[in-house]
Amino acid sequence: MNIEKFNEGFLQWRAETMTPEAVKAQFLEQEWDDGFLAFSNSERRLGGDGLSLLGAFLNGRADRHGGPEGYLMEAGLWRSRGAVLEEISLEREGDNFFVQHWVLQKNVSPEESNCYWRKAETFVRGNLGEVFSGAVKTVEVIVPEHRLHLYLTREASV
Repeated sequence: MNIEKFNEGFLQWRAETMTPEAVKAQFLEQEWDDGFLAFSNSERRLGGDGLSLLGAFLNGRADRHGGPEGYLMEAGLWRSRGAVLEEISLEREGDNFFVQHWVLQKNVSPEESNCYWRKAETFVRGNLGEVFSGAVKTVEVIVPEHRLHLYLTREASV
């Protein structure tokens, strides 16, 4: 087992409830590397046309827009742009979504850092096993000042 060394980084995160329109405006007009969509009765890999479908699924029943039966309950999107990793998580709250948004800047000076990160691999278990399998390449992030420990996705296996 190869244990990676921790590096210094800068993590920004926020959590808020947003309307479907706000989610579309802030997050869906950008490109994402991958993700997943979880509906009332099934899960689906984001894939090529998934991002455009995600926008349609935010309002109302997904099956009215060519999706699976029921409502979009959760979604996760991630991307890597050079030294920046970004991930969002959406969870349905009535007609709105609870959104968690993380941005990790990996190359920062010690004076600018507020966290430590290292490459890691996690393994899929449970319901997402039908969407992703095996190792998921992640980044382990620790923010000591806030006692925060999380994993951001770098790449997922099919």
